[in-house]
Amino acid sequence: MISFSVGLLLMVVALPSGAQVPFQESIKKQELIESGKRAYVNRCSGCHGLQGDGAGPGSTMLEPKPRDFTKGIYKFKSAALGKMPSNEDLFKIINQGIPGSSMPSFRLVSEGEKRAIIEYIKTFAPEVWKAQSASAHIPHLPMPEGVFTEKAKFMSYAKVGRVWFQELGCTTCHGNKGDGNGMAAKGLVDMWGNPAPPANLRKPYIKRGYNVEDIAYSIYQGVDGTPMPAHGTVLQYIEERFPEIKAKRYIWELAAYVLYLRGEEAGMNVGELAPIPETRIPRPEVDAAVGRYFKPAESE
Repeated sequence: MISFSVGLLLMVVALPSGAQVPFQESIKKQELIESGKRAYVNRCSGCHGLQGDGAGPGSTMLEPKPRDFTKGIYKFKSAALGKMPSNEDLFKIINQGIPGSSMPSFRLVSEGEKRAIIEYIKTFAPEVWKAQSASAHIPHLPMPEGVFTEKAKFMSYAKVGRVWFQELGCTTCHGNKGDGNGMAAKGLVDMWGNPAPPANLRKPYIKRGYNVEDIAYSIYQGVDGTPMPAHGTVLQYIEERFPEIKAKRYIWELAAYVLYLRGEEAGMNVGELAPIPETRIPRPEVDAAVGRYFKPAESE
């Protein structure tokens, strides 16, 4: 009879080059997690806590609060709301940091160490979260050609985005000026019970990042665990009637308006678009920009 150890050795020898048996893969994964634990304790536990609950010794001084990994809820990811982020989503956050928060960039840390930290962070999550299959990514949003390189096209998008900003209720939280001082802004909290003030869209960044894609995907997807909803499906009921709605042009129009507000705050294009008035944009202007999307099909 061949002993277990000899049999296992024969199995390994018989495998194609580079292949591993499940037992070997498991050992390798555990070693990666242990390595990640050491790095996490050294680099992350001061804020996120040894138990991953966001209650590290430094957390009491921070606002916004460090992420509680035990809930399995991550704000910035390429997966749909309520779904687990991919490893690349987590890598981006660790690598880039979160602008406007106490989460720094670990860009100078080796990739291997960051990957190990990711594997350890995932051990904190609820079993139901860990049981999910690989993330289903949200659909790709192709950037319209020329919108962010040609001034005239950019302004045409931003002009319509200004109307969408009102009609889709963005002013309620972000305010008519986009500065985060809407009538519903005070008292907003995230799912952890921490204050979750709306973003000041006039700043040169949002927490997801600095790029226009970060703006677009935050609008499209929303921000998990916060009051920021997903607008990617808000006009789904008319997608078959309007190809441009199905293509999510309105997401890029909103993103262009946010970028306009950011530029205006920096002294660019000041006054080219009038502020959204407290009494709302006049009805004729609303109808001219987006009114066709709200008319019954039979009246078109």
